[in-house]
Amino acid sequence: MRFPFHVALGGSIVIHAVHNVSTSLASDLCWPVLISLINDWGGVLIILVIVFLSWDRERSWIVQELDDEIRAGTISRAEYEIVASYWRRIATQ
Repeated sequence: MRFPFHVALGGSIVIHAVHNVSTSLASDLCWPVLISLINDWGGVLIILVIVFLSWDRERSWIVQELDDEIRAGTISRAEYEIVASYWRRIATQ
């Protein structure tokens, strides 16, 4: 599923505007600081979720594409286990 570029751009602009308004209001009021912090850490959380979903998607592609290679004998089951796991790939480098 592809996310429309204009929706992502519009959402980014709105989030940035909310951050700017809340930090501007924070000089007079206290509660906008909370909104700004939630806004900032929410963005970090979204990025982390995207990273983990990307890792999962990559693993599913590897599993799907290498299934035929195992049956054909091109790669062994042990090699497949290393390639299919991110942490095992890092450990073998």
